[in-house]
Amino acid sequence: MTFFEVSPLCNFNVIESFTELSRIVLMRHGMEKIWRPN
Repeated sequence: MTFFEVSPLCNFNVIESFTELSRIVLMRHGMEKIWRPN
């Protein structure tokens, strides 16, 4: 039963980390565009 209780938390953590990772990637990409405009 504990597995079903923890599963949603794991999914939420995965989504949170994924969104944070994509946010960092977008920030880095934006900084690259600002520093090196083509």
